[in-house]
Amino acid sequence: LFVGRWDMVRDIANRARRGESFAVLGGTRIGKTSLFAQVRRALADQPETSAGRKVVPVFLSAQQFGRLSRSAIFAAVLDELSLTLDGEASEGLVRAVGELRRGDVAEDFAFDHFVAALKRAMAVDGRFQLFILLDEVDELRQHDWSKHFFTNHRFLISQSDLRQRINVMIAGTLSSADLWNTAGSPFYNVV
Repeated sequence: LFVGRWDMVRDIANRARRGESFAVLGGTRIGKTSLFAQVRRALADQPETSAGRKVVPVFLSAQQFGRLSRSAIFAAVLDELSLTLDGEASEGLVRAVGELRRGDVAEDFAFDHFVAALKRAMAVDGRFQLFILLDEVDELRQHDWSKHFFTNHRFLISQSDLRQRINVMIAGTLSSADLWNTAGSPFYNVV
């Protein structure tokens, strides 16, 4: 049951449509995951951006994976995105998911593989904007690759040529200072 904060939900959804990224911080069981669900619902009710693209929210929790890895996370994002696209764009994503899950791509190259798959999909289908909602990011910090993971996402949404088409919302119990040191800019919007 989600109670209150409807103005916040609408504000986050509107800003997500404009391509902004967010960090949601709070204690355990405070409602971060519920907030994600409501933002997804708000985006589903009115998904279109001012550029005429459909915002595709992809929700993942770091706790959903049996073995948490970059390949597993990137494969899950591409897999869920493939369900919303048609034809060649979807088929290319499905191939990329298979390569990541079979281990055809080394972990150190999983991010590059993920970006290449997104670029191909976006070249075929220019009508969508990807909004990644990643919950329980504290789970990532126990892995030695987490700093690179956050650095890669920071680059993706702030400097890459895909930055106009991808934004991220992350949630965890990290303190603001820890999140800033871990993830840094552009997660300026701390809720």
